[in-house]
Amino acid sequence: MRVSIRATGTTAAGMAFTQETVLPQVMVREVAAKLVSLTERAVDDNGNGRPDRLELTATLDISLGGKYDLRFMLSKDNAIGASGDGSASVAVGRQTLTASVPADRLFKSLKDGPYQVTGIQIFKEEGDGYQGVKGVAPTLSLTTAAYKRDDWDRGENFGEEKIEVHPLRPGKSGRFTAVEVLWGAVTGGGWCSALGDLTVDNQQLNVIESGEFTQGRSLISFEFDARPLANAAKADGHFTGIVNCGNGEKGAATAFLPVTVDPSQFERDESPLRVFSQSMIRVIIGKAQPDAFAMLEVAGKQQRDIVYRVASVPTGLTAILQGANLRVTASDEVAPGRYYIRVEATAGKENDSGEVVVDAVRELAPGPARK
Repeated sequence: MRVSIRATGTTAAGMAFTQETVLPQVMVREVAAKLVSLTERAVDDNGNGRPDRLELTATLDISLGGKYDLRFMLSKDNAIGASGDGSASVAVGRQTLTASVPADRLFKSLKDGPYQVTGIQIFKEEGDGYQGVKGVAPTLSLTTAAYKRDDWDRGENFGEEKIEVHPLRPGKSGRFTAVEVLWGAVTGGGWCSALGDLTVDNQQLNVIESGEFTQGRSLISFEFDARPLANAAKADGHFTGIVNCGNGEKGAATAFLPVTVDPSQFERDESPLRVFSQSMIRVIIGKAQPDAFAMLEVAGKQQRDIVYRVASVPTGLTAILQGANLRVTASDEVAPGRYYIRVEATAGKENDSGEVVVDAVRELAPGPARK
């Protein structure tokens, strides 16, 4: 295509003029496609009632047929958790392009939704380059439904020979302050006590959780205060897990497995005190439990006359501090899930804060144990 530019006007001397310039050959690229809409949904591929993936669908008006790509990122509270991508060869006309994130990746990297869909890219592949799609701006985003992390279908729970380890909860520095170990264990059901021991280099962390478990295979989540791991000189370590049910008469599950944890991803604790608890609290929603408590401790500079204080409690939970013991109950309005109660410790002029982990669960129905 040739383009000409014509200008007319009057010179400074008052003379009328007309000037025309013809540009050389100009290439105008046809619009490849136009974005019509974006939608998201949870997809249950095997029909068992639990979604296997989160799918993003772009509806496009295609002007140039060919191979198109769709990419996106999922985030929660500004922390990127997972990415998805997909591609397809499409013809001219109204078409759809999909990309998805598997359920197991969602479970590992994100907590409960809703999630933000950002970093959306849609383009047509052209040799070594690509052609963009009209309507896909850098600010394009979408908010998903309020999916629950525990609803995603991850297939069979892990066997005793396998665990997952991943960091949680970025601190002020942007590095993580907690680390979660997920262990699949077969339990006898009923009231059980589970012990998790994570050792990396010379740093040893212990967590105890007691509560009601289903009979059969359970996925047990141990959450450790990871600040001491920032001081580890090595990344290699091991995890030891023990779970006993019914005072031992229902048998015990054990595990001793190697782990690799990168110390550089955790926030270093520079406080002379470190307040923490070796107990995770499991509460039954709407039911008072005398055993639902955790004992607070401090590490670092040991001093007498340590004073503990409850700094914040999630809505629906009640926390009563008696000395170093923190007792917790959950009202009927609390949704099942994991919560954090912030506590503070003061010893002389030194002070620090930490969080106690609380799992709120529904009471198991009577009758045959559920899986």
